[in-house]
This record gives sequence, C-alpha cells and structure tokens, in this order.
Amino acid sequence: MEEFFEEEKQWNIMQLQKKSLLCILKLNASKAQANGHSVSFDKQLIWKVLIYDSYAKEVISPLIKIDKVHNYNITLFLDLESKREKIHNVAAIYLIKPCKESIGCVVRDLNNKLYDRIFVNFLSPCSDKLLEYFANECRRSNSQNTIAQVFSHYLNYSTITSRLFTLNIPDAYASFYRCHQLSENVDSYIDAVAEGLFMFLKTNTLYPFIRFHKHDIVAQKVATGLRKLYERAMREEDKIPELTLSKRPLLLLLNRSIDVHTMLHHPWKYISLVHDVFGIRGGRVEVEKKVYPCTCLLYTSPSPRDLSTSRMPSSACKKKKKKK
Repeated sequence: MEEFFEEEKQWNIMQLQKKSLLCILKLNASKAQANGHSVSFDKQLIWKVLIYDSYAKEVISPLIKIDKVHNYNITLFLDLESKREKIHNVAAIYLIKPCKESIGCVVRDLNNKLYDRIFVNFLSPCSDKLLEYFANECRRSNSQNTIAQVFSHYLNYSTITSRLFTLNIPDAYASFYRCHQLSENVDSYIDAVAEGLFMFLKTNTLYPFIRFHKHDIVAQKVATGLRKLYERAMREEDKIPELTLSKRPLLLLLNRSIDVHTMLHHPWKYISLVHDVFGIRGGRVEVEKKVYPCTCLLYTSPSPRDLSTSRMPSSACKKKKKKK
C-alpha cells in the first residue's frame, strides 16, 4: 500500500506529456529503434526547425521553454499557416493535427521545396483516407524522398498543471445539455471527448475500469466510444497489456449538471479574474488594442493593508516622489 501512494505522489501528467514531446524533438529515435527501424540521417541535419499548426500550439505552449529546447538544436518555431522562406540543411519537424487543412499546408511546403528533409508528426492517429491523400499528393509533386518520417502520437490534449489537463473543446457543456436534448450534432462532441480521454490515458499508459451512472446518456456514449478505441488500439498493436487489478485505476464519468455551482466559483485570486475578463488559453492572455487601448499597472502586496511592502515598479515610485 505504501508503494502505491509513493507512485501516486510522483505521478506527473505534464512531465509524461513533455517526455513524449521531447521524443519528437529527437526525431523519434527511441520509437524507431523500438520498431526495429534504423535512425541514421544525414549528418548535415544538425539544426532543426519546429513547425506547428493552431491545434499543436495549444498542446506545446505549456510544455516548451525556449531556453530548454535549444539543447535539442531547435533554432526556430514557425507557424504552419504563416509565410515562410526556404531553409536548407535543417530537419523540419512538423507537429500537426491529422486534418486535410494541415496536411494541405505540408504538401504546399513540399511543392515549394522549403526544406531538404521533413519529419511529420500527427497529434493523434491519422485515418487511412487522409494518409492516402497525403501519399498521393507527395507522389504528384515527386517529393516523397523529402519525407524522412511519418509518426502518429497520442498528444491531442493540453496539460495545465501536474494534475490537471483539458481537451480544448470549447462550449462542450452547453452543447451537451442545450435545451435538455441530445441532438445529432452532439455526437461529434462525444467522439471528441472519448478520443481526447483515450489520448491522455494512452500517453500515461493507463488502462482503467470505466464506471458511469446508468441513466446518464452522455457518459454512457463516451464510455462506449472509449472502449472501442481501446479495442481497436489493442488489435492494431497485436498485444494485450498484462495488468493486475491493483495497477488499473478507476475512471468515473460524471454528469457536471449535478454540481453546477462549482463551475461558477473560483478562488479570489488575480489569475481567476484575468481568466474571467480576458480568457487564458495555453498559458497566454491575448488583449486586443482596439478594445483595451490603455495600459493598466497592477500593484500587488503580500497583505492588502501592508502598504509599505507593496511591490511597485521603480518608475512608478519615482513619479510619486516627484509629485511630492
């Protein structure tokens, strides 16, 4: 029992997802070797550039720090949809969502011959139809030799802290329970939730027992989708994990309607206030100049009554002295 609580204390979902991301930055060397493939590349490809779409940006923002990533020879971070120039003798690492729009941008780069070798990484498993589309487009542009790797990962979720993550599905709760009826459009949200939970559990190598209330239709559909994803993954990998009962966690799927007031309460802290007013996404706050044209200085102190130890910018202190 003590060993179980010790493992629980050391478990950090942010570190586990970061480990998977660092594997991508190392050109998936460990995965390729595990699958019995060689990982010998051109020795001139020492430097790398990381190219990501808007979906991948939400995933990597809380995980990557520029000063740490330089240790892996990553020199540039580039947006997939931005206009980019040709760069030779570098390894271009793509981290994208498996969708036709993002794959189309990669094909456009291949046609323009922006990079000598590219390494394509999908945030989640890519369908056969999209892979076939990608292969046909590469064949048309005669650029299949430029592609060094194509890997699928289980990273389509964002970790906020060491114990908290989000699936980045906006307005999911309102879409589930709008007018207290489940429409056909909700099925796409349910599939996204099941897929996102599967990505998280797969990355953390968790195979839980799934439990839900028998009268909760949404939780039942999510659990069914989750089980199907596990069954398909086991068939594709052709192996069943050997797990004891003590090693399998319990996944509870609960209806948020039974505890609505918790979503409306938060600690009385500045970070909660900033999130309410501006919205925090991926650890970032974006403020439009047209809406908020002026700059507001925020002064804080260890205690609201302790004015002598308030932390104020030196420029503000000087202005205050001048007025006196």
